[in-house]
Amino acid sequence: GLVFAPFAAEYPGLAAHFGEVKFDAERNFWSAIYDFSGKAGHANWRIQPLEFCEELSVSFAGRPDLPPERATPALSQELLTAQPPQSEEGSGHSMAKIPQTRPPPPP
Repeated sequence: GLVFAPFAAEYPGLAAHFGEVKFDAERNFWSAIYDFSGKAGHANWRIQPLEFCEELSVSFAGRPDLPPERATPALSQELLTAQPPQSEEGSGHSMAKIPQTRPPPPP
């Protein structure tokens, strides 16, 4: 099945890139998964356990003036188990009643 985890990377200029596109890292919908083949009582996806999550860090050799920047919350068990934020926009209307089941929290 599909496995999901939040974006966990840092690199020089990341905060500026997020700002340019008005991306609010505190309102990340990484876990708001819509399961198009959903079944009641069964999720077709799961959340990656923290011990298997990886963080990417990019730096430039010889450029200590450009340290990696983190623009998102650090990976934690709390982040992995938090409910997705509520959207402030319309979520549309479904043509079919497809049940949505969240997987159990990762260990």
